[in-house]
Amino acid sequence: MNSDADPGIKEFPLYDSAIKRNSASFTQIGEVYFGRIPEFCGEDPAKMESFNYYYPKLLDAFENAHGGITDSLFCHKIMAAVVLTDKDEICLINPCGEGPTIEIHKLLDMCIGLQIQVHGLLKGRDRRVIMELIYALLTDLLTIWDDQAEIENQDGEKKTWMIQSIFRKLLYPYKKC
Repeated sequence: MNSDADPGIKEFPLYDSAIKRNSASFTQIGEVYFGRIPEFCGEDPAKMESFNYYYPKLLDAFENAHGGITDSLFCHKIMAAVVLTDKDEICLINPCGEGPTIEIHKLLDMCIGLQIQVHGLLKGRDRRVIMELIYALLTDLLTIWDDQAEIENQDGEKKTWMIQSIFRKLLYPYKKC
């Protein structure tokens, strides 16, 4: 642990190592982000204080390794998040459990697969535009899932169908490559 830490802070050697290396994963960011919220991790004040201590330090280490975060979505009802960095990286914390529909699971997986391909094939502004579209789709999918975590309704099915249609249009030009 760093010497500037409060003696009451619980140590997390993996987090300390990431901070020392100046390279944190988005999974670590998600762990400490959601660990600070009582609805997700209970009301353990010592643990929440530790996560509050680690969050900005891990965020700096993440941004050092992956680029500055330009856009982000952290869900409110499910433990899921997505960020887009200025290095055109998309990082996702996939929600656990059953979602509103199996289609959302499939579309999340397709988006991640597509972003890996795009990152390898395109450069410059072309890559940035497609990565922003993929990020927008991911945020829409996570928002639908998050919205339906408490309330199930048929509107979610309509939104999923609409996102599938947009995804197909996005993929069409690149299927020819």
